[in-house]
Amino acid sequence: MNKIESQKIKLGETLKRMREEKKVGIRQMQREAKINHDIIYSIERGTSCYTIDSLLKYCNHLELPISFLQTENLPNVC
Repeated sequence: MNKIESQKIKLGETLKRMREEKKVGIRQMQREAKINHDIIYSIERGTSCYTIDSLLKYCNHLELPISFLQTENLPNVC
């Protein structure tokens, strides 16, 4: 696994944990943030490509600042 793949997985795990801490379900996020549930799963698993629009909708719905997406805010992946 390369560094980018590792970062995507860690980002997804972190976003999922934050979503769960805020008690926001996948279906709720799908309705309110207007993101297809398959995209939400993809973001949280870090397994496929998704658009920056989807990622920003996800973060905005959880009220996370864009700066959250900087790699220094993620757990160490190396």
